[in-house]
Order: sequence, then structure tokens, then C-alpha cells
Amino acid sequence: FDCIVVAVDTKVTPSVLEDLIKLRIPILIEKPVGWHPNQLTKIRDNYKELTDNIIVAYNRRFYGGVQQIKDFIQNNENGIIKLSIPDSISTIRQFLVNGCHMIDLLSYICSNLKIKYKKCVFDSGNNIRTLVAVAEGNKEWQILIDSKPMVPANFEISASTNKQVYKLKPIEILEVFDEMKIIDPSDDVPIRRYVPKLKKQYIEEAKFKPGFLIQSEAFMKFCKHRKISEGIATFNDAIRTLELCHYLIEGNNLSYEDYI
Repeated sequence: FDCIVVAVDTKVTPSVLEDLIKLRIPILIEKPVGWHPNQLTKIRDNYKELTDNIIVAYNRRFYGGVQQIKDFIQNNENGIIKLSIPDSISTIRQFLVNGCHMIDLLSYICSNLKIKYKKCVFDSGNNIRTLVAVAEGNKEWQILIDSKPMVPANFEISASTNKQVYKLKPIEILEVFDEMKIIDPSDDVPIRRYVPKLKKQYIEEAKFKPGFLIQSEAFMKFCKHRKISEGIATFNDAIRTLELCHYLIEGNNLSYEDYI
């Protein structure tokens, strides 16, 4: 074999990975790789440099709109990032398997992420009712995170600074606003309104599932040249994402054994 692609049930992913990593060839593996970061750190401790062969399939990193908002954040400072995860399912499992996409994106677009405050409220069935957090990133970017499952809303990431707003809502559509537009009263709406004026819009190419084609090309380049392309999520990135996810919901007596 020249390379391996792994997409199996998350419950068995760590054990499958432990068998395959010994082949010492490139592996593209479905996120989040395991349910608990301890499962991943155990593999890293046992196989050390062999984990450099692992690429994790966080495909949304390869969205064109994500790259644009990442560049905007890196080229500016003292802004505000808002991240919203209104999932249609309120279980902890769903937050780990789906919410991890958003937490990974946040780590990717804003470096040196540090959580300053967080609170997660659960119902009697151990499902997430609300989650809020405040964080800080590089260049003094302030970050607001919220998750309110079961509400009619899209996943969203926005970044605001220097009279501009970059907004991914949903993540496949980027909109950029640079000023306010005045709408005078009308018969239908008898009040004056001030609304953001759209400067440009970018919609992901959908011939293939967004991000998949560019991700596959990056993986092939890695297989041939062992070169890490922009957007690739490493095994250490996957560990960091799971650590952040668990930290945000910590305090509910979650244990390693709950997810194996």
C-alpha cells in the first residue's frame, strides 16, 4: 500500500489506527479520531514520530471562505470573533463529533487560543442545554463562543475589526461588510433602518462536497513529498481540538471510560 484512508465508527477508530500506524505509510483519518484526547495522546506516546504520518480529515479548513477569514484575522488585531454552534442534536456525543469541526476551525483561524471563561449547563439527561465561553487569541483578538442546541439557526463564525465584518453563515458562504446602508421608511416598513452593506460574497464550489477535493489533493502531495500543505490538520491538531472540546464541557464528570 502507498497510503490509507480511514473512515470507520469513532468508537473503533483509535484501535484501527493503532494497527495501521505500524505500516509507516501516510494515513488520512476521519475526525475526531477518538472520543477522548487521552486515546490520542496514548497513541502519540506509544508511536511518537509515526504520528507524523497521520493527516486528520477536517475538510472545512480547505474552504475558500475559511482561508479568507483566516487571512483577515491574521492581518488585523484587536477584533472580535463570534462562533455559534446551534446543533440540531443536544448530546455530548454530537458536540464532540460535529461541534469539533467548529472548535478546530477556531483554532485554525486564530492562533494561541486561550479559554478565559466557560460554562456548560446540562439537563437531567446529561444533554447540553447551553454552552458559553470567552477566549482570547493572537494579536488580542477577543472570542465569544456559544452553543444552544435545537434552535433554528445556522453554524456561524464572524470576525469584526477595522470597519469590516467577515461572516461565515453557514460556513459554506462568506459575506464581507464594510459599511452601513440606510433604508428609508416605506409603506411595508414605516421605520428608518440601518443595515450592513454587503461588499462581496463567496460561495463554496459544490461539484464535490466542499473542501473534499482540495483536501484530497493536499493528502496526495503529502503522500508523494511528505509536505504539509496549508489547511492540513495534523494528529497534534486533532488532540488539541478534543482537549478544547472536553475543556468546554468539563465539570460534568466526564471520564475517559465513557467514550471507549
